[in-house]
Amino acid sequence: MPAKTLQKIIAGRKLEISHPGRVYFPEAGITKKEVVDYYEQVWPYMRPYLKNRPVTLHVYPRGIHGFSFYRRDVSGDLPPLARTVPYRELSREKTIQLLLVDELYTLLWLVARGALEWHLWACTADDFEHPDQAIFDLDASAETPFEQLLEVSLLLRERIEKDGYQALPKTSGGTGMHLYVPLPRKQTFEEVRHWVKEIGRELAAAHPKLLAEPGSDHKTHSQKRVLVDYAQNSLGKNTAAPYTLRAYPDARVSAPLSWEEVEKGGFRPADFNLRSMPARLKKE
Repeated sequence: MPAKTLQKIIAGRKLEISHPGRVYFPEAGITKKEVVDYYEQVWPYMRPYLKNRPVTLHVYPRGIHGFSFYRRDVSGDLPPLARTVPYRELSREKTIQLLLVDELYTLLWLVARGALEWHLWACTADDFEHPDQAIFDLDASAETPFEQLLEVSLLLRERIEKDGYQALPKTSGGTGMHLYVPLPRKQTFEEVRHWVKEIGRELAAAHPKLLAEPGSDHKTHSQKRVLVDYAQNSLGKNTAAPYTLRAYPDARVSAPLSWEEVEKGGFRPADFNLRSMPARLKKE
């Protein structure tokens, strides 16, 4: 019978992984142990994106087809040395503890407890009022050709550069794309959200066959148009972290891309997955 517990030593500390043989991705035959091993392998690449940035977890204790829940408040259930920051939720008039991940042991401790997806805030823990990045979330239906998302990404890059900023592309890990724009921490969330919305509207007006206008009724997906979702640029919202796994049957990953790759095309989001990503990173 498979072992019920597996032990790993991480930076001199013992980590116990219960039910390592539990299948998390049945279609791909990927076990809980493989998920833990994946995050250990990509940690050096993922770590810079996590630095001092609040995290929201999407936890799947029994795999992608089982019960799942989002976890933002991590009060009372963390390993020693894990770091948190207090955050006042105005909607519930309650102070919660947000997770900050700056060491591998904390990350794997949570992965071993079912934390499959990692989502990041658009601000850092020392300044909740001013985001240090804008997020252009390119939303599309499964019927939208992925080449169309790449075309829209290139149009957005050109438009963003006109305002003096640089955009960084990645797959969402689902069917969409994300463009991240590093910002000086001067604007409020409302100002950043307005900027992203107006650029989306401008491009939708110029390219109505490619993009839907932000703020419409979202029936545009039936027309296979791309929507620039600006709502991610809000305090408390979070977006899939670079290199996080996503709960799709093929165990795909939210993958940072080069603009050369976007220009060339010829790939699909599912090409970046738990089994392909470590090899891709070794080549970089």
